[in-house]
Amino acid sequence: MGVSGIGGYRPYSDAQCTGTLDVLTDTIIPAQFSVALQPGFAGTVSAVETRPFHREAQFSPGDQCYHWNNNCESYWRVGVAMGESMLESTSTETPDNQPRARAKISR
Repeated sequence: MGVSGIGGYRPYSDAQCTGTLDVLTDTIIPAQFSVALQPGFAGTVSAVETRPFHREAQFSPGDQCYHWNNNCESYWRVGVAMGESMLESTSTETPDNQPRARAKISR
């Protein structure tokens, strides 16, 4: 699961969304990370940090921080990170104990 990293880290560069971003940082993101730590989800769920992928509005086609400022680089990097996490979480062996082919995603 990609955590809700929209807005990046504090201090937020997109000040128009500070209130919403505070809720994400203080409540939502910690809850998302905690899911991967629950015993019932061990080995089947991972939480992927996405805040480093935020790009400021001045470097993006939009200024809607709740949509990653419409920045396709942010969307791309979130997808790559989630895909890599999914590959890491899959077994490296097939049911008959044969090595499974693994793909490496380049950045």
